[in-house]
Amino acid sequence: MYDGIVIHYAEIFLKGPSVKRKFEQILICRLQEKLKWKERLDLKISLKEHTILIKGPVDLTLVEYLAKTFGVRYALPVVFCKSSINSICEASSRLSVLAQNHNPLSFRVKPKKEKLLSLSSKTIEYEIASFFQHWPLDLNNPTCIIYAVIKKQYAYIGFHRVNGPGGLPYGSSGRVLVLISRGIDSTVAAWLMAMRGCELSLLHFGEEPVDKIKELLEQYSGKPIKVFLIPHKILLQKFQDREAEKHLCIFCKTAMYIAGEIIANNIKAQALVTGENLGQVASQTLDNMVSMTSMVDAVILRPLIALNKEEIIDLAKEIGSYLLYNNPSCPFVPKHPYTAMKKEKLHHYIHSSVFKQCISEWQASWNFQKTHNKKA
Repeated sequence: MYDGIVIHYAEIFLKGPSVKRKFEQILICRLQEKLKWKERLDLKISLKEHTILIKGPVDLTLVEYLAKTFGVRYALPVVFCKSSINSICEASSRLSVLAQNHNPLSFRVKPKKEKLLSLSSKTIEYEIASFFQHWPLDLNNPTCIIYAVIKKQYAYIGFHRVNGPGGLPYGSSGRVLVLISRGIDSTVAAWLMAMRGCELSLLHFGEEPVDKIKELLEQYSGKPIKVFLIPHKILLQKFQDREAEKHLCIFCKTAMYIAGEIIANNIKAQALVTGENLGQVASQTLDNMVSMTSMVDAVILRPLIALNKEEIIDLAKEIGSYLLYNNPSCPFVPKHPYTAMKKEKLHHYIHSSVFKQCISEWQASWNFQKTHNKKA
């Protein structure tokens, strides 16, 4: 077991003093919530010189769990010590025992100390390296770095650095409502917006739950996420019965925007988020997106707009959502969907009595289900 974890954040450094303090506190709250979920209230979190210190016995599983938090650049499990050479050597000896199952191709020691300390960096580097003689030394291009930070008030040594997603702390950039499916794109879009600090609520059109997607996003957020479910087949059936034909996909997506805007207003979300990317399917041509967007007043954010499918799949694999993909093809998609509906024509359809009746009957069938992930 290590003595604790040192957590460094990323973009928070770029903020002004007051914003930086606010964001630091939000990130600490998210980490405290995740520790609460793991029933590790024995660990103490503190902030020193823009570094988050977590003190208490920890293993690598917990380190990896906390590293997977929006705003975290990396988490480093460490052995704490005093800023004396004897204490540093004692900590190095303990660290070498913890590292006995690690066999890097090469390593080096990277010391960082306060200038006023009498210890030299070369001495620190030499003494620590002497406890890892079974590892090949490479000062130029090592595969493993032993970090040694020596301050006047405290010091620590560690090597097993676990990278985090970076970005901004979850909840620091406002609230958005994500139109989420069980496919690949929308989950990646939700993750990217959350990484930029947006607090998420999810709106799913369908009867099947999206609990696994919700749980994945909560692993990174450190805060429970609300989910709204709306049955959607009834609306598609009504459009199909009224011979929407090649316009069906456009009507479907426009209705989603309308529903999303209603719910966003109710929960005070500032924007809608979709997984659309330009030209992927018929409803995502520029003509159709411009026309559909003009039917609502809500701001619609599309973080995947310029990515191709391979790039989106790579992101899904990286964040762990690719294995959750379970989105069978829609049986309502027309053989020849319309790719260029002008907004004047769509406006005419949207305000027709037939469309209004479909929407009205659909709204009457809504049964919003707010789900909260109750953590221990």
